[in-house]
Amino acid sequence: MLMMACLPSSGTPLDTGPLFPTWSGTQIGEEGDEACLLEGTDWEDEASAPPGSELTPAEVRAAMGGDFDGVLLSAWQGEADLSATVALDGPAQALSDSTSGCPSALGISGTIALTAGSLLVLQAPFELTVQGRLGSLEALLDEDVLSGDLSPGALPDDAGALSLLVQGSSSDGVWSGDLEWQLQRSTGTEAAEAASWSAE
Repeated sequence: MLMMACLPSSGTPLDTGPLFPTWSGTQIGEEGDEACLLEGTDWEDEASAPPGSELTPAEVRAAMGGDFDGVLLSAWQGEADLSATVALDGPAQALSDSTSGCPSALGISGTIALTAGSLLVLQAPFELTVQGRLGSLEALLDEDVLSGDLSPGALPDDAGALSLLVQGSSSDGVWSGDLEWQLQRSTGTEAAEAASWSAE
């Protein structure tokens, strides 16, 4: 199975516990869940903040974009030094939701790259959403575009497509977030913790 665990070939072995723990996902979604459907319009003034954001696009690019160093802590494979690059080079948009009344926000598209030793190498496009002074992102990647030894564990017999959901938030120039495995099964989509990460 692609991406099963391999310990680093040098350095102190990680205390991983069981080498291949059995998949123990949880069902995704609850009845009645409703997502905000934010629609964007171009916001060309880099020096002013659109409704919902306390930061201007220029301030967001300076504080939340760039190179960061930190740590990735996998769910059961141990800890690795992390380097994160957040490129906020896309256009800024004013985001609003006229149907559900969700809060307005600033949106900026970009790319995130995470590298954590032998565990993980990934790069993904995203749209940063800034409400108040907090920026947040999500990106879902198919497992075949990932590199590294980060493992979902021993998958069930009915395992289908496997993806990794990258989540992150930034405040005061510090990033933190989670990685979550999402697995298609005969009973639906299930999720399991992959790792947490932080960088500044």
